[in-house]
Amino acid sequence: MITDSFDNRSPAIINPVRRENAPEVDVCIVTFSHEIEKYVAEKYASGEIAALWCASGKTPVYLIERNGRRFAFYRTYVGAPITAGLMEDAMTELKCDRYILFGGAGCLNKEIAHGKVMVPTAAYRDEGTSYHYAPAADYVDMKNAAVVADCMKANGIPYALGKTWTTDSFYRETRNNFEKRKADGCISVEMESAGVQAMCDFRNVDLYAFFTGGDLLDAPEWNARQNENNDSGQHDVGHFSIALALAEYVANLPDQHVRIEPFDMKYLDEYYTGFNREITKYQWPDPFESREAAEKLLQSFLDEMERGETLLFSILSGNDRFLGSVEIHGVDGDCPELGIWVKEPEQNKGYAYRALGEALRYARKHCGNVAFYYEADVRNTGSLRLLDKFADEYEIIPYEPEKVTTDSGKELELRGYELRVR
Repeated sequence: MITDSFDNRSPAIINPVRRENAPEVDVCIVTFSHEIEKYVAEKYASGEIAALWCASGKTPVYLIERNGRRFAFYRTYVGAPITAGLMEDAMTELKCDRYILFGGAGCLNKEIAHGKVMVPTAAYRDEGTSYHYAPAADYVDMKNAAVVADCMKANGIPYALGKTWTTDSFYRETRNNFEKRKADGCISVEMESAGVQAMCDFRNVDLYAFFTGGDLLDAPEWNARQNENNDSGQHDVGHFSIALALAEYVANLPDQHVRIEPFDMKYLDEYYTGFNREITKYQWPDPFESREAAEKLLQSFLDEMERGETLLFSILSGNDRFLGSVEIHGVDGDCPELGIWVKEPEQNKGYAYRALGEALRYARKHCGNVAFYYEADVRNTGSLRLLDKFADEYEIIPYEPEKVTTDSGKELELRGYELRVR
């Protein structure tokens, strides 16, 4: 059967490969409207950050800088094959693992969805693209529907949750098929969701989708809600504001794909710039005086790691963004010392807990350590909250705090803790 196209037993002949110097963004926003693209380019974009190419020509990717975040934006084309393919190309040109897809869709149920943003919970696979990325099934789950709905709720935007019907044939949306899909719980019909979601699942990136009612199918006759002389429907530039609110909401969510890896010097510059004065406010070390000083210290840690004395890990997002580092010094001794820091914009998302937990499990398994030393200034509430999260797994023994003055004149009150495996 043609729907049995999914093959995960042999390699693809052509694979998307991310460029080593690809620019990093928090979220990439994708839409279909040329009017919205023009509006965003004029009102929001600070310039082009990349370009996607196909037989149809160049697709510029714009950079939007907002509230300390970096977002990418580009316009795609109608249909699952090109939308999924261009998004895969975007994955090679950008360091990004969160994509927002929005645009117009047909409304199958006006009682439920009229005048609301439609948030798809699952997509009926009446197209071909998805079958190359996932085994055959009627539906693919839109796994981040709850996140999109939460954002709409938080921003006071009316929305409706429901399945969507993804079709390849605009002119073959027959009455019988319409009734079947509506009876099955579909509230919208469009041409991309199933294929793009299946591709994102396969590529291990997150998709956040929503639609606005460009037309109304649940009526005696098909009727477009807009004409070329007004700004309603899928060309309503106000819909971009919804996408931007979702991008900001998503950017503040924890990355579910965070991991640790042995430190690589390719992250030197990000370590050097990220380890700033705010990070070191309650720590003994100060920011590095120069890039060379950072390189010298990190190389000494790597040399110690080679000798089995130290563990030095990068904390990385799912798309290899550098988030910080975790260190365990003296793993060849009885009570090695822990150290961890996370870049300012990525704090309070649970990354430190997950990274330190992984590092501790690694040290226990590969180095045989059963006790660790952790030190924090009594004013560093973030570090103290982090320690509390390990209380179920470790006995935490506090020491008396000690007031010290660093070489640079910082006055600290450091309290040490011993973590013993329960």
